[in-house]
Amino acid sequence: METLLLVTVLVGTLVLLGFSAVLLRRVSAASQVDVKAEVADQLERFNTALGQKISVSTADMATPPGSRLKGTCVSKSQTAYSKAFQRFEASVEQQLATGREEQNRSLSDGRSEMTGSLVAHDTAA
Repeated sequence: METLLLVTVLVGTLVLLGFSAVLLRRVSAASQVDVKAEVADQLERFNTALGQKISVSTADMATPPGSRLKGTCVSKSQTAYSKAFQRFEASVEQQLATGREEQNRSLSDGRSEMTGSLVAHDTAA
């Protein structure tokens, strides 16, 4: 009786393992299809992007060399002007901040002097 029960459990386990293997293969096959579809999609996007870049390069090659060089020079000079303007702006901001500090210090000194003068005048009177 115990042997029969053990054999039944063993056979049941083997059947479940068989079903699990079949299901695993189906899931694995479905996953491979998904991976293949994803790779195909990425290749298509890469192909499209590469085609666009080749089109841009071809159009760029069709323009006269002087105009390409002029565009590069304009871009470099714009960058240089932009950097110079940023340095000028920073310098002006620093000078304005220094001026405000000096003005605040001067006003504070003036108030102190005025307060001292009023106190002295009240004491003398």
